[in-house]
Amino acid sequence: MPSVLRDLCAGKRPALRTRKPDAKREYLFIGDALDAFLLAALCLDQRPTAFSMSPPEHPLGHRHCCQTWELYPEWHALEPEFIDKRGAMHESAFLALNSLAFREATGWNPTTDFSNA
Repeated sequence: MPSVLRDLCAGKRPALRTRKPDAKREYLFIGDALDAFLLAALCLDQRPTAFSMSPPEHPLGHRHCCQTWELYPEWHALEPEFIDKRGAMHESAFLALNSLAFREATGWNPTTDFSNA
């Protein structure tokens, strides 16, 4: 997303490098991720533990992310260009994490939904 937003802010057609334009991913606002890391440092003991952090929303497709650009009139004409990463490794059509254990251990919940991020 950072490179896409950089393209849009520069008035360029954004390039989405993906083998699956309809793939779904979970998008977590960086501020929420940082809050989770800080909370983990404060709340969890020293034993090695692995947790996942994810938003409570459903995974969003790459195309859905492009539709949210309609909020900015100057970006309407900048249709995304989907660039097939030929020869790249397999790309999953759906990726989702379960952050229930981390939320239960720390009380963390993300506060920024995708449209506000």
